Amino acid sequence: MKKAKDTIERELLFFFCKQHKNIEKILSEFAKIGISGSTVIDGHGMGEIVASEIPVFSGLRNLLPKGDSHTELLMCVLSKESLPDVISIIKDICGDLSQPGSGVIITLPVSRAIGLAG
Repeated sequence: MKKAKDTIERELLFFFCKQHKNIEKILSEFAKIGISGSTVIDGHGMGEIVASEIPVFSGLRNLLPKGDSHTELLMCVLSKESLPDVISIIKDICGDLSQPGSGVIITLPVSRAIGLAG
């Protein structure tokens, strides 16, 4: 027996956020528009790791932006139609993302998602 094909177009959103206080606000706003599944992963940028782990590159620390080096990666599979609202929420909370350290959004089309609710 053939199953009905999933006709919902989905996107995988990655949001790299330096301002960890904003993640909680973003997730709260996501819930208000019906997005109930996201994953947040703690991370560090390449420059920080290279500068601290490889002695010859330790001088890079002086070239890196000062401040909190902690990054959080928010990942979420969502319908393509909800993408504009999600990006709007992120920009409303974090600004227009044109400034260094304000965040980066990347989206990719999802060809298959198994086990998603809704």
